[in-house]
Amino acid sequence: MEFVLELYLSRKLGVIWDACKAHSIDKVKAFVEEHSDRLCIGDLYGGLTSIIQICGLIANKDFKHFIRNKHFLWRTKFVFEQKQKIQARGGNANNERITIKGPLEAMINIVEDTVNFFNEKQRQTESIRDTFRKVN
Repeated sequence: MEFVLELYLSRKLGVIWDACKAHSIDKVKAFVEEHSDRLCIGDLYGGLTSIIQICGLIANKDFKHFIRNKHFLWRTKFVFEQKQKIQARGGNANNERITIKGPLEAMINIVEDTVNFFNEKQRQTESIRDTFRKVN
């Protein structure tokens, strides 16, 4: 897993995003500025989804749904394991607060699994290709 993490942390990344307000908040701007040596940001104007964001129209629902499911499964397993640890040391797992913060490696795995799942689904349905053909 360290190799995968180092692979992502050592590469320059290109990000193309739309006019969502969350992309322009101070915290995001500060992060982008802090990592400007690794990040290259491209902006799309609002109102272009139906013209150039075919994947946004076709893929987002399935992609986000799969990520949510994978994260829910990871979180459920994490909480279960934490409760077992609390009980093993004689604590009351129902009364102790469990802080959930996903390690970067686990979150990268969730995204990679999602991309692999989606690619396989597209090999079967080809809905993105078909949509590009419809809009020329």
